[in-house]
Amino acid sequence: MKQSAVLRRNWLTFAVLGLILTGLGLSLVGEAVIAKMAQQAYVLLGTAGLVAFNAGLSIFGQAVIYRYRYLKAHGREEKPLSTATATSRPTAAKRWTAVQASAVTVAAGASVRAVRDRATAPRKAADAAAASSRASKNKLDLGRGIRRRPPAATRFLP
Repeated sequence: MKQSAVLRRNWLTFAVLGLILTGLGLSLVGEAVIAKMAQQAYVLLGTAGLVAFNAGLSIFGQAVIYRYRYLKAHGREEKPLSTATATSRPTAAKRWTAVQASAVTVAAGASVRAVRDRATAPRKAADAAAASSRASKNKLDLGRGIRRRPPAATRFLP
C-alpha cells in the first residue's frame, strides 16, 4: 500500500508541475514575441520559454506514466470509451439500425454535396474571371504584336 501512496503522490506532483511549466513556457514565448515586435532583446526569453514548455510536456508525460502505474497497482485499468466488448454480437434490430444509419449517411452525403456545389458555383465563376484577368496580365505588347510573358520560374534563366 505504501508504494501506491508514493505513486499517487508522484502522479499528482508531476501533473501539477508539468502543467505549471507548460503554461510558464507558453507565457515566456508570448513575451518573447511581444519583445520582438517592440524590437527588444528576445532570444534568451524565447529560448527559456521553449525550454520550460518542453520540460512541462515531459514532466506531464511522466505524470501519465505514474497514473498508469498507480491504477495498475490498484488492479484497475482505464476503461475504454465504448462499453461494448469485442465478443458481443449485435442483435438483428441493431444490425438493421446500422444499415438504416448508413443509408441515411449516404443520402445526407449526397445532399451535402449538392448544397456545396450550389454554394461554390459563384466562387467558381469568380475564380474563372480572376484566371482570365491573370492571363491578360501575362501578355506584353512589345510593338510587334502581343507576346506571352514566360512563367516566373523561367523568367530569369538565359
